[in-house]
Amino acid sequence: MPMERNTIQHYKNVAEKTSSNRLEDLSFTHHIEVASLPTEKQKQFLQLAKVEYCPNRGWIQVFY
Repeated sequence: MPMERNTIQHYKNVAEKTSSNRLEDLSFTHHIEVASLPTEKQKQFLQLAKVEYCPNRGWIQVFY
C-alpha cells in the first residue's frame, strides 16, 4: 500500500529538522515530538528521553 503524499512530506520535514540531533537509540516518534523545537532544545530533550527511557508519545510534555 503506497503512502500518502502528506505522510511522506511529514517524514521528510521531521528528518530535515532533526537530522543533526538524531539519536539512533530513540524512535522516529521521539524525533517527531521535538521537531518543532530549536536545535539546542531538541538535543536536550532527546538526551533526556534516552536517559529517562521515555515512552514514544507525550513524553515531552512531562519535561517541557
